[in-house]
Amino acid sequence: MSMAQDMKEKFNLPQTEKEIQKGVQKVAEDFYTNDAQLKPGILEFIQKLHQEKIPMVVASSGIRALIYVAFTRLDLHKYFKKILTGDKNSPELFEKCLEELGTKAEETFVFEDDESADLNAMGELFTRWRLSIASFPNSVR
Repeated sequence: MSMAQDMKEKFNLPQTEKEIQKGVQKVAEDFYTNDAQLKPGILEFIQKLHQEKIPMVVASSGIRALIYVAFTRLDLHKYFKKILTGDKNSPELFEKCLEELGTKAEETFVFEDDESADLNAMGELFTRWRLSIASFPNSVR
């Protein structure tokens, strides 16, 4: 079941699934373009890692264009080697990160902001931390 179909049924919406998808996309675009902020302390944390020359990449299941918009507005590109997108429930995305970083899994930290992410996809060798990076207002959740 698609997200739009689920919303249509759950909330008994009169719009078509395509209209719902477009509406959700518009809300997301507006949010990333105008409102998404880092949570307190995250910028300082990223800056400290960067200052210590610890290479960083972003692995996200989000839409690359929206991530780029927010990163540009927040001036974050300079801290990360690359933004990689894909299925975070699959090990391939994390393997790409390791390749980009030039590190081994056992010496790489993963900071995960998605409570539903399949940590098994990361393998047992990663050191994992749960970290919420962006602030989402309740209207977006």
